[in-house]
Amino acid sequence: MPTQSVVAASPVPSPVVTPSVAPRPTVEAPTATPGDTRTQVAVTVTSAQWNSVTRAIEVSSFVPVVEDGGTCTLTVTLGSATVKVDGQAYADASSTSCGLLTVPAKDLSKGTWHADVSYGSPHTRGSSAPQPVEVP
Repeated sequence: MPTQSVVAASPVPSPVVTPSVAPRPTVEAPTATPGDTRTQVAVTVTSAQWNSVTRAIEVSSFVPVVEDGGTCTLTVTLGSATVKVDGQAYADASSTSCGLLTVPAKDLSKGTWHADVSYGSPHTRGSSAPQPVEVP
């Protein structure tokens, strides 16, 4: 008669779970487009507000270079809504002014919009940090 033998299974090691630290996102400075040799500057926003008289977001800014021929672009965003307005920049005694860039109420909805200004010319490019503007 056949005999039955019992073979004990050797223990299988359990996987060891080691907690890992999730990588933190890093904020990187914008990189130049390959071949873009323009000087990178920071656009300074001097005022970003809702004007209840003109019923518009109004933003004033400047670039720390003296040159004509550049364009300033105001971009306001709220969620997925984006509105852009371009304006001609002009040199003054010690900088380049973007003047007053405005976005009328008809193009906006209520909420906290974020306004930033970018600048571009044949020699210089840059952008500002976003500024919150409350539209009532």
